Amino acid sequence: MENIEYHRLAASEDDGSVPKETKISPWIGRKSKWKKCFRKISYYRRSKLNSFMTLLCVVTFCCCCLVALVLAIVFSGKSKSATYDETPWFRPQYHYTPKKNWMNDPNGLIYHNGEYELYFQYNPYGSHWGHMSWGHAKSKDMVHWEQQPVALMEADGVMIFSGSAVVDTNNTSGFGNKTHPPLVALYTGFVESDKIQDQRVAYSNDNGMSWINYENNPVLDRHSENFRDPKVFWHPPTKSWCMLAVLAQKHTILFYTSVNLIDWTLASEFIPSPSTGVSIEGNWECPDLFPLKVIGAANQIKWILKVDTSGNRTEMSRTGAQYFIGEFNGTHFVAAGKSQWLDSGMDFYASNTWNNRYSHDGRMIIIGWACNWYYSENIPTSPFRGMMSIPRVLSLLPYGDGLRLAQQPIQELQSLRGDPITFAPNPVVTADGYAVQFNTNHVRSLEIFLNVTVLSRDKLKEFGLKLMKGPSQELVIGWRSDDQSFFINRTASGIVDMAPHFPVVNCTQVPLNQDGRMWAQIFLDWCSVEVFVNGGVVTFTDLFFPDTNQDIMEFYWTGAKDAITYDLGGYEMTSIWKKAKN
Repeated sequence: MENIEYHRLAASEDDGSVPKETKISPWIGRKSKWKKCFRKISYYRRSKLNSFMTLLCVVTFCCCCLVALVLAIVFSGKSKSATYDETPWFRPQYHYTPKKNWMNDPNGLIYHNGEYELYFQYNPYGSHWGHMSWGHAKSKDMVHWEQQPVALMEADGVMIFSGSAVVDTNNTSGFGNKTHPPLVALYTGFVESDKIQDQRVAYSNDNGMSWINYENNPVLDRHSENFRDPKVFWHPPTKSWCMLAVLAQKHTILFYTSVNLIDWTLASEFIPSPSTGVSIEGNWECPDLFPLKVIGAANQIKWILKVDTSGNRTEMSRTGAQYFIGEFNGTHFVAAGKSQWLDSGMDFYASNTWNNRYSHDGRMIIIGWACNWYYSENIPTSPFRGMMSIPRVLSLLPYGDGLRLAQQPIQELQSLRGDPITFAPNPVVTADGYAVQFNTNHVRSLEIFLNVTVLSRDKLKEFGLKLMKGPSQELVIGWRSDDQSFFINRTASGIVDMAPHFPVVNCTQVPLNQDGRMWAQIFLDWCSVEVFVNGGVVTFTDLFFPDTNQDIMEFYWTGAKDAITYDLGGYEMTSIWKKAKN
């Protein structure tokens, strides 16, 4: 049989699909050949060949038809749109991504009936921002996720913006009963006709699989174009529900209280001041508030107020999450000092914690959207656009002369560890120092451990890792001795033309410990890297898009051979996506 020709069709801008392969059927244009075959059979019969020869020809013809049919079925199966099984380029292997289409902020994070619920901002119709609705995924371990049908769909000219969800255990809302308490979501409704943002309620009595909008929505309306992102939780000491929402462009967080999740009373406002030192560039978005015990201090609890700040989509400014440590009495938050950055990278935004305080096992867990509004529309992924960070466990510990949040990857990720990474036994001499290459078997999903002790800063310029290294491409993660700064350099990391400020070096000061030691845990996953420095007191989250098939990895340092000692380790990480069945 002749080879089947394939033609690649252009993808639709609206439906978020990838180009499909369509085939020219092997049956088309073959009529004359089938006639020739029948003529041969007739010729044999007219020639009075024995019946065996006639039977052999017929059987041969039938076998050819069967083979053609099987090939047609096989090739038609390959023309389906990309799925989790058909992993497209840049699809992370252990970070959550939707099967296709646009995704941004995590929403409605709750733990319920043994499952973690992840709702998120989602466009059901395409891979660009628009038609905002709540997508939905479930997991028993925050590692292996199963995407569910869209939970809250844009309707009647109202988009479903960010918000939160709670388990109304005592049925204070009246939407269910105490035997089967309802799930209640509070979200921002964006009224497209007049650009108003208001707060609305929906509830579910089937474990979050379907939602009913409250008939008297909205429940809060300030007639504002920048009033959004409600975070709601139960406050036991005051026996009331608390809500935080932002006035985005006024850099203000509003605190409300309620006894039934429907009727809300304004309790206080939080605004920046010289004492808090918060960035007031761009918008304030996605507030969160939660308590944490101070490690090493008996019975001391502090409240953490987090807010994300972003520039606009045409002018770059610092984007990310800032947090304040302070006190909260159910109506007012008082910050005890200046704000701090939650993540020092470029791509950790709209982060939020799972409701049901301390989850079900004493952990406070946070997750964020791993992207940046400045270039999110242009990242070269398909058929999906948008990914979540690794879920992280938060703790509060003494640091310097104050307190700091530390973040650790959830321990459930250890279940994905595969073969250990092997390293060259001895460093090789480079133009300005030394390097140790390691073998990853062409795997691009890795967990890497780096432990360095600096013996002499005077003999050392910098050390670090070069990932996805090629002749003109590399992502560099390192530490500089002169200013004691930890950095990620993605200026030559591959595809960097999404925006003028994508190819940047972002850094923050990380002094060595008293013994000269620094350690890092690094998660590489195709197009993202997350770095946890010194036990997670400093973290980086960055996207990068290598454009060649280079996967050389190496640890390097510039300076004298005896300037440092080091330990390297790590694992290949297995994929969370189900493989296609043969």
